[in-house]
Amino acid sequence: MDIILARTVFVVICTAAVASLCPENVQYGSGDCCSKCGPGYGVDTLCSKQNDTICEGCEEGVTFSTSWSYDKECLPCSSCIKNAHVVQACNSTHDVVCECNPNFFYDPESDTCKLCEPCAPGSGASRHCNSMENTICEECPNATFSDVLSPTADCLPCSMCEEDQVMLQACSAKQDAICLDISRPKPTVAVVQSKSKTVVGSEGINVIPLYCALMAAIVVGLLVYVIVKNIRRGKDTKRFINKQPHDDIEYAAAEKGDSGIFLEPEVKSYPHSLKLRDVPYSRRRDVEQSLCIQKDKRANWKILARELGFNRAKVETLESQAEIEMIEPAVYMFSEWCKNDCATVGAFLRALKKVGRTDIARVLNGDTTELRPLNDGCSH
Repeated sequence: MDIILARTVFVVICTAAVASLCPENVQYGSGDCCSKCGPGYGVDTLCSKQNDTICEGCEEGVTFSTSWSYDKECLPCSSCIKNAHVVQACNSTHDVVCECNPNFFYDPESDTCKLCEPCAPGSGASRHCNSMENTICEECPNATFSDVLSPTADCLPCSMCEEDQVMLQACSAKQDAICLDISRPKPTVAVVQSKSKTVVGSEGINVIPLYCALMAAIVVGLLVYVIVKNIRRGKDTKRFINKQPHDDIEYAAAEKGDSGIFLEPEVKSYPHSLKLRDVPYSRRRDVEQSLCIQKDKRANWKILARELGFNRAKVETLESQAEIEMIEPAVYMFSEWCKNDCATVGAFLRALKKVGRTDIARVLNGDTTELRPLNDGCSH
């Protein structure tokens, strides 16, 4: 036992002696002094009893190593996160160095570059946002202001009006003072020679800037007035242009006056061959009002338009134009169709019967019987 113990102590002492003999930048292992791979190199083969550590150079821009090691390989280069840019490219001895873009800061908790929080008007940045820290805002103290939304703007000192200026608006936390210059020229002396005495006078304060400001306000007011009048005049003109020729006739009849035009008596029904544009306006107006009343989705104005010969593209055009003219689409469609030579009472009644709008047919013509098939040869 004593011999075994003595041998063990001897091995430990020898191992410690060998380790103490290993120079710097090497690591003792497996009873030998193993070499370390320095920065820019990684371990290709670990040190063993048969051979020393075998190192390989890191690939530029792809892998790197920053320290001495006898067991670590080259590490892959990192890439910058979103909203960050490269400050120093990756090489064999260090990884890439990234920095958040301007107006962004690095948040270690989420490992992202976040947008800097701006300071609102009335407050300034006591700590400017940078690539590593967010903004810290503080309210502007007295005699300072900030009128911008910014993550870096400071509170600025308020302007002070001079003796030859008038303050139009006092400084606040959100806006600077506004001062108006009033020219105060040096007094000019006018000398008037006379036989008995000399009269000396001086000019007063120059108020031209005040007059200019007043005139500018008057001009702006006049421009606004003219624009409003033109808009109203345009609406009146449009209303006059769109007025039907029968309006004046019916108004005169309602007021028991004389319009100067003979108004034929209203009839209950009209010949089927009569063109709709020749039907009295009052009856056509009743039809238009009935068209605006939609009974159900199966009998809307678009279905009637298709029966009257309008194709899908024309129906879409009518709807768009009605919206521009601010007119009910059904009324606009009816008005456009009445312009055609084939727009007769009979043709319209047959189309109404097909789409189930006999209510409108009764408004136009009480007699809806014996309606022959629609075959006028009209197209749209």
